[in-house]
Amino acid sequence: MEAGILQYKVQYHLRIVRGEIAAALGGFWRIYRRLKEAYDTMPLDVFVSEMLEITGYRSMLEAEGEEGQTRMENIGQLVSSVKTYADQRGPEASLPGFLEEVALISDIDSYDEGADVVVLMTMHAA
Repeated sequence: MEAGILQYKVQYHLRIVRGEIAAALGGFWRIYRRLKEAYDTMPLDVFVSEMLEITGYRSMLEAEGEEGQTRMENIGQLVSSVKTYADQRGPEASLPGFLEEVALISDIDSYDEGADVVVLMTMHAA
């Protein structure tokens, strides 16, 4: 009898865990689908702004007060940079392309002239 009760409790708890995991995964999947649809249908800079809404990141920052406001200003600069990139690249603009360009610029910014190393530069960065 006791084994039957234990098995029932395990099954009960597994259903709860599965339910919670299923709900979390379902929420994640809904966000993913909305992001994918937005990415496929919107200009890149509009997508980045929409991504902040879809994920709830903008709301979270707004709730943080002054620190959140500073972060929102940084996000505004990011959106502005994405818009500049998209305007320059036209239809070829993509999020991976933007991130690659930002990474290349970041590498150039951390260049140390005094370092005893050979520096290689891509044609893209030149």
